[in-house]
Order: sequence, then C-alpha cells, then structure tokens
Amino acid sequence: MRKILWSALVVALLLTLLISASSCSKTVSVTATPTPTHAPTITSTSTSTPTPTPKLTSTATKAPAVSGWSGMSSSTHSVLYSIWGSSSSDVFAVGSSGAILHYDGSAWSAMNSGTEESFNGVWGSSSSDVFAVGSDGTILHY
Repeated sequence: MRKILWSALVVALLLTLLISASSCSKTVSVTATPTPTHAPTITSTSTSTPTPTPKLTSTATKAPAVSGWSGMSSSTHSVLYSIWGSSSSDVFAVGSSGAILHYDGSAWSAMNSGTEESFNGVWGSSSSDVFAVGSDGTILHY
C-alpha cells in the first residue's frame, strides 16, 4: 500500500513538472530514486536560465466560468470541504477552522459555529434540520 502511495506521489509530481515545463522555455529532468525505506527521492535539474516564479495567492474572488459553471465569492479564506442545500436559496457549506457558510440565493454569509474544529461534511432533511460533522467527533445541529 505504501509503494502505491509513493508511486502516486511521484506521478503527481512528474505531471506537475511536465505541465509547468510545457508553459515555459526551460527543460526539466526528473529522476525518482528509491532509498532503503522505499521512499522515492525527487531531483530536478534545469538546462536553461531560471525565470521568476509568479506568486500564488489565495483569494475569495469569483473564478472564471468553465463549461457552464460560474464563480461565486464565498467571503471566506477557509478551505471548504462539503456543501448541501434544501433549495437554491438555502445552501450550507462547511470547511476548515470551524467555517460554516449559508447561501440565501443571492450571497454567502458566515455563520458562527462556536468552534475552531474543521468540518468535513454537512447534510440535512430540511432548512431547519441541518447537521455538520468534523474533527474530533464534532457534530453540530442547526
């Protein structure tokens, strides 16, 4: 099982390097070398002058529309893990650091969860019967 996870990690790293290499003019070679613990070691060498790497920042702004999807501003910088709604004007999203958001059909707003535990699931049977579950056995009911 550990070998499969390491193999998946190596493949993901290789794909990331290939994608970034295809969008610039530098050539990258990658070598995976197993160590005695069977963990791969990744080495990279560049054959051209390095170009400045753009800074990646996380923002809560709208994402561009793709294949019918449109971006929405969530008003949070927390990672969101799950979403559920009883209708298009009553949607809940949960995530890291106790984040719970509610969508009323026009805007997302933060709700006070009273905890810093991360939530990874949300479900309900109606707009007044919603459960959020998360780290350390945390369960909230709304």
